[in-house]
Amino acid sequence: MKALVLDGSLEKERELLAARTAAEYRLKDNGWDINSVILKDIRMAPCRGCFGCWTKTPGTCVIDDPGREITRLMVQSDLLVLVTPVKFGSYSSLLKRAIERFIPILLPFFRSIDGVVHHQLRYDHYPRLLVIGYQREPDQKTAEIFRRLVHGNVINGLGSSYEIALFHQGQSESDILTAVAAAMNDMRPDHA
Repeated sequence: MKALVLDGSLEKERELLAARTAAEYRLKDNGWDINSVILKDIRMAPCRGCFGCWTKTPGTCVIDDPGREITRLMVQSDLLVLVTPVKFGSYSSLLKRAIERFIPILLPFFRSIDGVVHHQLRYDHYPRLLVIGYQREPDQKTAEIFRRLVHGNVINGLGSSYEIALFHQGQSESDILTAVAAAMNDMRPDHA
């Protein structure tokens, strides 16, 4: 089983590093083959919104940079792990940029789900999604916005199903590791 870990940390956030390390350790311990990408360590252009991935090079971004390879790895994975500080109920700017580069995994056609218009999916298989989010301070309203964002992204092809581990500054490392482990209970290869 293959897992892709995208770390959208903007700075050295001890809590996120501990959570990512715990997730990677547990995945390795359960036999997963892991690709980890620390987004702040690579140069990736933002999506141009040119739709060339639909018209010129269907399924492949026209920008030849690490974003193209990250999208390929994502599609070939069984699990996508997103690690991010929660900013205004959303992902970090680095992670948001990476997710926007996933547009090639969709088709330029539409479908309606619960009365909301979404793009049709290009592939039959999409990875499961584990999101590890960190808030500087506990904020239930922001946490709910974040959960809704993740849910909407899953409908749009970011994953086939999802779990969220959300924690905040001030929690002990033990509490953080427990939250990550609880979210990963269904992430073992035999449950994929």
